[in-house]
Parts: sequence; structure tokens; C-alpha cells
Amino acid sequence: VCRLPVEPGPCNEAHPRWFYDAQTQNCLPFVFGGCGGNTNRFKSSELCLRFCTGVTATRPDRPIINVPVTTSTAQPTQCPPSNCGEIRCPYGIEESFDTSGCSSCRCSNPCEVHSCPDGSRGL
Repeated sequence: VCRLPVEPGPCNEAHPRWFYDAQTQNCLPFVFGGCGGNTNRFKSSELCLRFCTGVTATRPDRPIINVPVTTSTAQPTQCPPSNCGEIRCPYGIEESFDTSGCSSCRCSNPCEVHSCPDGSRGL
């Protein structure tokens, strides 16, 4: 979500929104047209920062980890296949890397970081 480019969409409405610019690591305002676009779109700078702070423009490299072996017939250890290409999520995908540099993905939901006071509801 946070690495997606700003996308105002094809419609002509004018909704003030915020997107995360991974190059500058800041949330910036833009005008959303009301349809289309992508999920890098937040109703406030605060929500944008809460969801995307720390995301950078480039992902860490996924190195092949070589493990010392005792026999000459063994192969170097490699990361298992990532699930990032197969997973389908309605709001976006969050990719994480373990200490070996291997990646895995899970569905992300920008709404899960936002809560409304009791008796109210979000717009």
C-alpha cells in the first residue's frame, strides 16, 4: 500500500486525501476524484503516518543465505518461495522479512489502525 504511487482516479469529484510518498517518507495531500485509484489513500495525515511510517522506497534485497556444510554434495540453503505473488487481498499486502532476509506476505488493512470513539462511526 505505502509504496504505491499517488493515483487520483478517473472521476471528477474533489475529495481531499493523503498519500504516503515512500521516497520522502512523508504523507502528502492530493485530490481524489472519488473512484478508481489505489489503496495508498488516507482520510488524514495522521492515519497515513500511523499506517506507513518507516516504509522506504526500496525493499531490502532477498539474499541467498549460504550455510557452511560438512560434505561437498550439499547445496547452499535458500529462502523458501515467497507467498507474495499468490496472495490476494482487498486492501493491500504487507511484506515482511525475517532475520535471514526471506520474505513472507500477509493482507493489510489500513482501517485496522483506526478506531472510533464509542457511539460514533467513521465516514
